[in-house]
Amino acid sequence: MSDPHDEYLAMKWQYMDDVREEQGYKETEAVKLLLKVVVDRMSNEELKGVVDEVKVLIDFLNRKSTR
Repeated sequence: MSDPHDEYLAMKWQYMDDVREEQGYKETEAVKLLLKVVVDRMSNEELKGVVDEVKVLIDFLNRKSTR
C-alpha cells in the first residue's frame, strides 16, 4: 500500500504540470490571435519585415537551446 503523503505529492505535481501546460496553451493561442489581427492590418512590405524579424528570433532561440 502506498503512502498517502506520496500520493498527495504525486497529485500535486500532476496538477502543477497541468496548470503549466494549460497556461502555455493559452499563451500560444493569444499570440496566434494577435498575429491574425496584426496581419490583417499590415501591408505586404510591413509583413515581410516582421517575418524577417521573426526568422531572426527563431534562429536565435534555436541556437540558444542547443548550447
